[in-house]
Parts: sequence; C-alpha cells; structure tokens
Amino acid sequence: MPPRQGVHELASSTVGPSGGTVVLAERGAVTFPAGSFGSPQPVRVSATATAQTATDWATTSVMFPTGHRLDFELRINTADRRTAEPVSVRVDLPPCFVQSLSPPRAVRLFAQVFQEEGMGVLDTFEPFDAQLDGAILTATLPPQVFSDRRRADATFEAVIVVASTPGPAGARARSSGPRTGHAVSDR
Repeated sequence: MPPRQGVHELASSTVGPSGGTVVLAERGAVTFPAGSFGSPQPVRVSATATAQTATDWATTSVMFPTGHRLDFELRINTADRRTAEPVSVRVDLPPCFVQSLSPPRAVRLFAQVFQEEGMGVLDTFEPFDAQLDGAILTATLPPQVFSDRRRADATFEAVIVVASTPGPAGARARSSGPRTGHAVSDR
C-alpha cells in the first residue's frame, strides 16, 4: 500500500551558534553541533509522504537492492542557510518495520543528494553509514545533502528515506556508489 500523502508531523525550533537538537516525537531527531550556523536559524523537521519523493525514490532506488521503505520520509529544512557542519540524524523505526527485518533483511539510510555538473543534473538517493540499535537508526550526514534547488521557496532541505535491504544478520554490505553506505542488520 502506498504511503499516505502529505505532512504527517512537524517540529520546529531555532538553532543558534552553540548548536541544538530538533525532536520530532516518535519519528526522530536532528542534532546540529556548535558552529552549524553563525546566528540563530529556524529549523523544521517533518515526516512527510510526497508523490515527488516517491517518484524520485522509485527512479533511483533501482541502483541499490532494497525492499520496502518506511511509509514516511524525514525532511530537515534549514531555511535560507545550509548547515556548515555535519548533522546527526536519528530515525525512530516503527515496531512493525523493525519486525519485518528478520534475517536475512537489514536496514539502510538514504539521503537525497542534488548534483549539478555541466549541463546535467542528478537528484538521487545515496546510501550513508548508519547504525541500528534496537529500533533507533542513527547517521551523520554532511552539509552537502542540504539543497536549495528542490523547493519553490529555495530553502535548504535534506530528504531522508529508510528502506530494508537484503543481507544476512550481522552483515555489513558496502555500496559501490559515490558514498560508502552500510546495510546494518537488526541483530
């Protein structure tokens, strides 16, 4: 069944030069370290299910062996500024998703990466290193996953998708893509 469309939940806060965390209850959190912004910056974290992200995912996920994905994507919007530092992302996985990861299934975190080279533009999902501890998936993402080219209002946004992947329990599978990713099992 396709994900329900629209914005599911939204959390917002102001993150200052000393850093801070924005928590989206039962979905996850994003931590910005000190130095991420030079002055107070509005940040929104939302759980959404959009037709555009579903299309982008369907187009680019064929490059990676994936199974089902969470029924939402996390969006991190930093308004008119890209973070200057890598951010820590926590995704709270629903119990039904974790239970579906019985061996030989694993889980992987993907971030949408906008790349413009010459006359070509790519806006694809790429795997990133992630650690699974129970029902909590954590990763550190570089500033480059934040793009101001996806939204009509030209604000900086990162889009995160979590999907199951094939792999035996305890296995760490490396991506052959431009960034190293790990499929981290649930055991």
